[in-house]
Amino acid sequence: MAAIAYRTRNLDESIPGVLEGRAHALRLLSTILMSRSNAVDFLDSAGWPFTQAKALMHMFPPRGPTRSSTPPARPDDPDMPLEQLGFNVLASEQKRTWRVVALGYHTTLVLELVSLWEAFLADELAIEFTAHVLEPGMGDAAEVRAASVCRDFQAGALCGWDARLLRLNQEHFVRGQLPVSGLPSPQIRDPEAFIHDFVQEFLVGSSLSSSGSPAVDARIHGADLYLCTEPAILCGAMGRAFPDRPLLAYLANPLASYVPAQFAHAWLSDFADLAAGHMHGRSAPFMAVASTRFLAEQIRFQTGAPTMAVRPLAAYLGARRGQKRREDEVVVLRAPSVFWNSACILNSIARLNLEELSAAHEEHSKAGIRAPHFVASEALSDGASEVLASFEAVVIFPYDVSQMRLYELYALSVPIFVPARHQLPSYVYRGMTSIEDFDHTLPQAGLESPGWRREGKTGAHLEYHPFDRMNWLAVDAWTELTHWASLPHLMHFGNVAELLLQLAKEDLRPVSA
Repeated sequence: MAAIAYRTRNLDESIPGVLEGRAHALRLLSTILMSRSNAVDFLDSAGWPFTQAKALMHMFPPRGPTRSSTPPARPDDPDMPLEQLGFNVLASEQKRTWRVVALGYHTTLVLELVSLWEAFLADELAIEFTAHVLEPGMGDAAEVRAASVCRDFQAGALCGWDARLLRLNQEHFVRGQLPVSGLPSPQIRDPEAFIHDFVQEFLVGSSLSSSGSPAVDARIHGADLYLCTEPAILCGAMGRAFPDRPLLAYLANPLASYVPAQFAHAWLSDFADLAAGHMHGRSAPFMAVASTRFLAEQIRFQTGAPTMAVRPLAAYLGARRGQKRREDEVVVLRAPSVFWNSACILNSIARLNLEELSAAHEEHSKAGIRAPHFVASEALSDGASEVLASFEAVVIFPYDVSQMRLYELYALSVPIFVPARHQLPSYVYRGMTSIEDFDHTLPQAGLESPGWRREGKTGAHLEYHPFDRMNWLAVDAWTELTHWASLPHLMHFGNVAELLLQLAKEDLRPVSA
């Protein structure tokens, strides 16, 4: 890496091929820093004189990239009256009981809304929830329950069992591999055919729908409000099948997830119409909410549709589990890794520096952990967040824009250690939210659209494309819209030495209070 970096500093145009070689070196350096294979995760911990910061100084001479002075976009939307959002259905209807139906493939997104509404609206409204969480391609309720984490909540009541949904799921959804990134991902064979069949089942009606069969959930037709989660294209199907009922989307993955590339622009256009209230035949309101400001702005970039951002609070969690607190133990959250067993590396470095850690521990009134032992979360027989909360702290090497584990452990008041903010761009662009397969933008949207930099919008990200993952300035700007960068009380470390010294010195009780 040092040789590649120094090659970028040669700007002598009089030598044939020098500038071309510099361009190749810059691309290679950027590829290494932004690799999904986590090859350089421990570069700054290796003791070598060459660090990530020095690599960036060579890419952006002489001092490295300079962050924009533009104020970042707010991390979450403030509380606003629903009537200001055009979604005042709860306030306008004088009803004591509301029937809500949620459909999707993401258990915790459904749970997030169910738990929040039960916690905060119970004094004003009685809410009757019906949820059907599915697993791609499965046409049997027992299969869904066996494969999905929905079985772990509310005695499996969230698991999908309606025969119509299961038939649509088996016929249209498959597990496959994305063509550009090569990553595994569910897909809908033909989204247009899926939406047509969904509408035929739930709007037009089928013989099965009218048969009174116990395999059909009649509550789906009687909802006052519908929720769509993952994949977002479910919102297009539900928007047509229930045109006179309010529809709320809560999204944590890109709009084009599950959608083959050849159908992506048609779906984005459909979503834009739905968000603008222009979907043919639909009369009820629709509101889109993303789990992060990053995703909300990505949706606006791709479609022009304004999208709210509300952070998951994980109110569905139970109490901490385990007979006792696991003293001096720190759990390392599982992350996709090609090169490293992170817990093993952390333990090895801790053992090699036990004397220094003990001295630091003594100097700070024994407030921290003298000799931390790191445990990989995947090595636990029960990896639920309520179990992880029994550890002294958790170390997370992020691999996507958002991870529900972050919100769950944050809600459980577990001290959370994550890489330094200037290193985060190397981590958060490894996951599904930013992969090239979902890089689709409508012609009237994107950087050149008149509404992209409209009044009231701030942030350095406004100058960059959200999928430009090899542009460090773009990735750095968009990373500021994630909760890895904006959540208070996260503890950041630049290398393993900083992590170990923080654990040895710091009293973690105020962080977890």
